[in-house]
Amino acid sequence: MRHSLFEQLYSRSKASGFVILLALLFVFNNQLYAGGRPVGRKRVYLIPSVAYFLNNKFWDANGNKQTYADNGKFSSLILSLNSEYGFSRRVSLVGRLPYLIDNFNQGGISRTVAGLGDASVGVRYYFANINYNIYFSIQGSVTMPLYKNTINKSLGYEKLGPEIAFLSSGDFGIGSQKFYYEFEGGVKRYIGEPGPMQYKYSGSISYIIDRKNQVSIGETGLFSSSTDKTFNPTDLIVNQDFSFQQVTAGYSYSIQRNKSIFVSASKFISGKNTGIGSTLSLGYVYKY
Repeated sequence: MRHSLFEQLYSRSKASGFVILLALLFVFNNQLYAGGRPVGRKRVYLIPSVAYFLNNKFWDANGNKQTYADNGKFSSLILSLNSEYGFSRRVSLVGRLPYLIDNFNQGGISRTVAGLGDASVGVRYYFANINYNIYFSIQGSVTMPLYKNTINKSLGYEKLGPEIAFLSSGDFGIGSQKFYYEFEGGVKRYIGEPGPMQYKYSGSISYIIDRKNQVSIGETGLFSSSTDKTFNPTDLIVNQDFSFQQVTAGYSYSIQRNKSIFVSASKFISGKNTGIGSTLSLGYVYKY
């Protein structure tokens, strides 16, 4: 029996759409603002952002490119609020709240699924620094589903996911040119069988043009491993075994010392069991 794209992507929202959400939120947490530095005692970072993703192809389990039938397309609009509150110079509370609007279109028939996604809350500890210029921290957090999956609506795994991550950031110079780097590597394990277990990384380098302008390039990767290897492009059940890598280019502008905006464009460059597409994003950073 032939399945409509919505039926394909109902399950796929746990696969490609959810994978995309993971990627975008990971990028937002780490690029174009000083997310790897202490926020300061009783200070707060607030980072609202919006991203739009579009694709009409996917990578199968062997990493081969495939196209959906009848001009099938998937798009996702993601609204996200990231925050960090400093309990002290070394310890802070971090959080994330996403809202998803996914659209599935095939042969002129469209269906939209929307709702809160997987929130996250955790604690970050800045355990070391080099001359108060380069910082190292460790973070423990838990992903929590804010939705209930149904036969017609799926926004994630609907599982708790504890995670631990290592972060580093800092300034460096080459001659008279100034640069800024950020790196994060983490491991997450969703509770219950068959998992999955996920390993992720993100790194970026920014070139500081002047006090108000900077540009950046970065790469993000996520590898998800599960005993459930199920993958069928016409009937994706629960995709938990996948991987992707994407590259991102961005620009940020400092409005004031505590306010800035950023824009970025991302492209998925390789993967398996996930969508092939591009993302445009816009965000605002406010510290008080």
